[in-house]
Amino acid sequence: MSSYDALIVGGGPAGLTAAVVLGRQRRRVLLVDADTPRNVNSSAIHMLPGREGMAPADFRARVAAEIDALETVTRVTGRVASVVAAAPGVAFTAQVEPLGADPIEVRRVLLATGVRDLPADIPGLAENFGRGVYHCPFCHGYEVSGHSIAVIAGGYFGATLAGYIRDRFSDNVTWFSHDGVVLAPDMQRFLDEVGVVHEPAPVAAVEPAASGMVVRTSDGEVKVDSVFHKADVVQQSTLIAALGLAMTPEGSVSVDGGQMTSVAGVYAAGDCARVDSAPGPSGFAATGSGDGQRAAVWLEQSLLREDVRLPAMQ
Repeated sequence: MSSYDALIVGGGPAGLTAAVVLGRQRRRVLLVDADTPRNVNSSAIHMLPGREGMAPADFRARVAAEIDALETVTRVTGRVASVVAAAPGVAFTAQVEPLGADPIEVRRVLLATGVRDLPADIPGLAENFGRGVYHCPFCHGYEVSGHSIAVIAGGYFGATLAGYIRDRFSDNVTWFSHDGVVLAPDMQRFLDEVGVVHEPAPVAAVEPAASGMVVRTSDGEVKVDSVFHKADVVQQSTLIAALGLAMTPEGSVSVDGGQMTSVAGVYAAGDCARVDSAPGPSGFAATGSGDGQRAAVWLEQSLLREDVRLPAMQ
């Protein structure tokens, strides 16, 4: 049976960074990536210093090459079918496809499995997500400065997202609430003050045009340059539920300051997890990478304490 110090599940910024850190500490690491990145449709990474504008696939390939130069790290494309607590001395056993029928032994597990976006059930949203339809003004707002912009998102969040984009990036913003919301007077006053146009008619479809996008409603159509949409998200891996990890109210894996989950020996980093003290999840490449580094450092420290009887602090 093969054995490793750490099993990293997921090859986005968090998992890749963790593999680099642990590999540089000469830990035996298995990185398993299903090759289903969240940003597969995105053309560029933003707000990652030194990598601004790099295609996500190029970023992953570059870091993968760095990992492959570390002789103690094994990187495979596949799926982790199960992770279960094992006998004393071997923290977990894992079934990894395509490594064969025999399980592997691992001392620590790091879940960097990410989340999956679920755009609203409006024709054209999912098909154009990341290509004309964007989810985050921090990630994509700068590139659409001065554009005519449609915001398709319901409720309080949709109204505030439209107001934020109007304040930061464009004086031509239309909010399609698409959920039949009746605005409270203070919310309507907010939209009027910032200059957001509210279109309450249900959105029937979103379609690419020769340049820009067309938002079709029951009342007609609106031509815009770009669309922002807040999609729901769900965990991408079934391992999280199988391990019985504690979750935050919005559905992230709950982790402490060292990225440890509620199950000893299991860490989580990147889009799938949130430190309890953080006000909300953040889905940025840079924060994912930072989470992966922090998780790997404290995972390494836990292994060290297990391997070496450290003297008491003086």
